[in-house]
Amino acid sequence: MIEFVFKALSYIWPVVSVMFICAVLVSPLAALKRARGSVAVFMMAFSAVLAVTTWLWAFGVTLVLWGWWAVIVGVVLLGVGIVPVALGAAAFEGQWTVFWEMIVTMAFVIGTRMFAAYLDAART
Repeated sequence: MIEFVFKALSYIWPVVSVMFICAVLVSPLAALKRARGSVAVFMMAFSAVLAVTTWLWAFGVTLVLWGWWAVIVGVVLLGVGIVPVALGAAAFEGQWTVFWEMIVTMAFVIGTRMFAAYLDAART
Protein backbone atom coordinates (compact mmCIF):
# COMPACT_ATOMS: atom_id res chain seq x y z
CA MET A 1 0.00 0.00 0.00
CA ILE A 2 2.76 2.41 0.90
CA GLU A 3 4.41 1.87 -2.47
CA PHE A 4 1.15 2.79 -4.19
CA VAL A 5 0.75 5.98 -2.15
CA PHE A 6 4.21 7.28 -2.88
CA LYS A 7 4.07 6.15 -6.53
CA ALA A 8 0.80 8.07 -6.93
CA LEU A 9 2.39 11.11 -5.28
CA SER A 10 5.30 10.94 -7.71
CA TYR A 11 2.79 11.49 -10.52
CA ILE A 12 0.62 14.04 -8.71
CA TRP A 13 3.35 16.43 -7.47
CA PRO A 14 4.42 17.49 -10.99
CA VAL A 15 0.77 18.30 -11.76
CA VAL A 16 0.55 20.36 -8.58
CA SER A 17 3.77 22.15 -9.50
CA VAL A 18 2.47 23.08 -12.95
CA MET A 19 -0.85 24.19 -11.46
CA PHE A 20 1.01 26.34 -8.93
CA ILE A 21 2.96 28.07 -11.69
CA CYS A 22 -0.28 28.60 -13.60
CA ALA A 23 -1.94 29.99 -10.46
CA VAL A 24 0.86 32.51 -10.05
CA LEU A 25 0.55 33.52 -13.71
CA VAL A 26 -3.26 33.62 -13.73
CA SER A 27 -3.75 35.48 -10.43
CA PRO A 28 -3.05 38.96 -11.87
CA LEU A 29 -5.95 38.44 -14.29
CA ALA A 30 -8.25 38.73 -11.27
CA ALA A 31 -7.79 42.49 -11.58
CA LEU A 32 -10.02 42.28 -14.67
CA LYS A 33 -13.65 42.00 -13.61
CA ARG A 34 -14.56 39.77 -16.57
CA ALA A 35 -11.83 37.25 -15.71
CA ARG A 36 -12.59 36.89 -11.99
CA GLY A 37 -15.03 34.02 -12.42
CA SER A 38 -12.57 31.99 -14.46
CA VAL A 39 -9.71 32.71 -12.08
CA ALA A 40 -11.95 31.72 -9.14
CA VAL A 41 -12.80 28.39 -10.80
CA PHE A 42 -9.13 27.69 -11.51
CA MET A 43 -8.11 28.58 -7.96
CA MET A 44 -10.79 26.30 -6.51
CA ALA A 45 -9.64 23.46 -8.78
CA PHE A 46 -6.03 24.05 -7.74
CA SER A 47 -7.09 24.03 -4.10
CA ALA A 48 -8.94 20.73 -4.56
CA VAL A 49 -5.98 19.05 -6.27
CA LEU A 50 -3.62 20.35 -3.60
CA ALA A 51 -5.97 19.19 -0.81
CA VAL A 52 -6.20 15.66 -2.24
CA THR A 53 -2.43 15.58 -2.64
CA THR A 54 -1.92 16.72 0.94
CA TRP A 55 -4.38 14.13 2.22
CA LEU A 56 -2.61 11.36 0.31
CA TRP A 57 0.78 12.59 1.51
CA ALA A 58 -0.49 12.67 5.11
CA PHE A 59 -1.80 9.12 4.67
CA GLY A 60 1.66 7.95 3.56
CA VAL A 61 3.51 9.83 6.29
CA THR A 62 1.22 8.44 8.97
CA LEU A 63 1.52 4.92 7.61
CA VAL A 64 5.32 5.07 7.50
CA LEU A 65 5.84 6.72 10.89
CA TRP A 66 3.07 5.25 13.07
CA GLY A 67 1.51 2.39 11.11
CA TRP A 68 -2.00 1.26 10.30
CA TRP A 69 -3.53 1.92 13.70
CA ALA A 70 -2.84 5.67 13.35
CA VAL A 71 -4.11 5.68 9.75
CA ILE A 72 -7.38 4.10 10.88
CA VAL A 73 -7.74 6.63 13.69
CA GLY A 74 -7.00 9.48 11.26
CA VAL A 75 -9.43 8.29 8.62
CA VAL A 76 -12.18 7.68 11.18
CA LEU A 77 -11.85 11.31 12.28
CA LEU A 78 -14.08 12.45 9.39
CA GLY A 79 -11.52 11.62 6.73
CA VAL A 80 -9.60 14.87 7.11
CA GLY A 81 -8.25 13.82 10.49
CA ILE A 82 -5.36 12.08 8.78
CA VAL A 83 -3.58 15.41 8.28
CA PRO A 84 -3.49 16.32 12.01
CA VAL A 85 -2.42 12.75 12.80
CA ALA A 86 0.39 13.03 10.24
CA LEU A 87 1.43 16.36 11.75
CA GLY A 88 1.52 14.74 15.19
CA ALA A 89 3.47 11.76 13.88
CA ALA A 90 6.00 14.01 12.16
CA ALA A 91 6.41 16.16 15.27
CA PHE A 92 6.79 13.24 17.68
CA GLU A 93 9.24 11.48 15.37
CA GLY A 94 11.30 14.64 14.86
CA GLN A 95 10.48 14.97 11.15
CA TRP A 96 10.31 18.77 11.29
CA THR A 97 10.82 19.30 7.56
CA VAL A 98 7.78 17.15 6.80
CA PHE A 99 5.82 18.89 9.56
CA TRP A 100 6.47 22.41 8.27
CA GLU A 101 6.04 21.46 4.61
CA MET A 102 2.63 20.02 5.43
CA ILE A 103 1.69 23.17 7.39
CA VAL A 104 2.69 25.36 4.43
CA THR A 105 0.79 23.13 2.01
CA MET A 106 -2.36 23.36 4.14
CA ALA A 107 -1.93 27.14 4.30
CA PHE A 108 -1.87 27.17 0.48
CA VAL A 109 -5.05 25.04 0.39
CA ILE A 110 -6.89 27.39 2.73
CA GLY A 111 -5.45 30.52 1.10
CA THR A 112 -6.42 29.54 -2.43
CA ARG A 113 -9.95 28.62 -1.31
CA MET A 114 -10.33 31.97 0.44
CA PHE A 115 -9.00 33.78 -2.62
CA ALA A 116 -11.39 31.87 -4.89
CA ALA A 117 -14.32 32.70 -2.60
CA TYR A 118 -13.32 36.35 -2.58
CA LEU A 119 -13.07 36.45 -6.37
CA ASP A 120 -16.44 34.75 -6.72
CA ALA A 121 -18.05 37.31 -4.44
CA ALA A 122 -16.26 40.23 -6.13
CA ARG A 123 -17.24 39.32 -9.68
CA THR A 124 -20.79 40.58 -9.34
